[in-house]
Amino acid sequence: MGSVFRQTGRRNWMIRYYRDGRRIDESARTPDRTEAKKLLRQREADIDRGLPLGPTVGRIRFEEAATDITNEYQTNRRRPLRGRRAGRTSPALLRDAGHQQGARGDTRRAPRRGSAARVGG
Repeated sequence: MGSVFRQTGRRNWMIRYYRDGRRIDESARTPDRTEAKKLLRQREADIDRGLPLGPTVGRIRFEEAATDITNEYQTNRRRPLRGRRAGRTSPALLRDAGHQQGARGDTRRAPRRGSAARVGG
């Protein structure tokens, strides 16, 4: 059994529940206590069904989204994206979004143009 509570000075409610003996605190992202209770019941039902829980469930990585867009363009024969290569994430798409792809395939926020300190000036 979990609980619904509000931290001092906060507008939104929090929910607290347990999975495998570990306590999980999560924001309900709502100032409505009834909605927070519904979320708690949903989380408890997910635990009973054995579904995975956590802050990353239901989120998608940027690379996955970029690959999905590229595949959608290829499948529906849309005009090609700049720099797109078959079966690969578009480097231009990543660059336009302000990311750079590292040697190990991870993405990091690319520095903005002109943000580097000027030498001798």
